[in-house]
Amino acid sequence: MAANILSQYSGFQHDPNAPILEEFQRLAALRGWKAGSKRYKTTLRTCLQAESRELFRSDGRLDALQQLCRDVGVHPTPETITSCRKALQNVNVNIIDLIDSRRCGSAVETFRTRVALRNYSKMQGKIYPKQWAKSDDAIRNLLIRMW
Repeated sequence: MAANILSQYSGFQHDPNAPILEEFQRLAALRGWKAGSKRYKTTLRTCLQAESRELFRSDGRLDALQQLCRDVGVHPTPETITSCRKALQNVNVNIIDLIDSRRCGSAVETFRTRVALRNYSKMQGKIYPKQWAKSDDAIRNLLIRMW
């Protein structure tokens, strides 16, 4: 989990309940990594991937999709994989914010339109790598075209 990755750095006191980007930025500042550098980008992606794998892993695909539906406010919770995927197609949520909602125990913000989500994600610099989202059976249902 990302806590293990972030905690491996000596002198860094990781808070597993804080937003992942804030924690990473604290680590980067401590280590002197410049935003945009290869080291910064590589370590950030590793942390995001590890955190999402830990938070969204599940024993079964239906279980993961149902939990994701609950996380983003789909009620009632769909009963089948197909109905979960169909319900998630209408949800506009930032994946990094979704990670933080599980880390912090808070509700995740949803957006009325994909354009609003796209603009928010770009302005906040909260863009989850597409290749990782595609490889996760639950998370891939939240992908939108960013560019």
